[in-house]
Amino acid sequence: MTVEKREFYNPEKETTEIYEKEAVIECVKVKDIDNLMVLHYYWKDSDGELWNNFDDPMENVRSDFNAYRSRVGFIQP
Repeated sequence: MTVEKREFYNPEKETTEIYEKEAVIECVKVKDIDNLMVLHYYWKDSDGELWNNFDDPMENVRSDFNAYRSRVGFIQP
């Protein structure tokens, strides 16, 4: 299995470096449901720190609300 790698500029560190994509299953709370298991994607820097997608910082938040909608039976956008 190949690991996706991309170069990003990190404004917080003020550096450009190669990041590796990492998938993490996390338990999140949305509204009244506090045990949603959601697959989140992060970019890992050379120090091992995980960062949200620099091009789409709301990616994981959308995944959380999609899991919530699925659990309660709402229509998906």
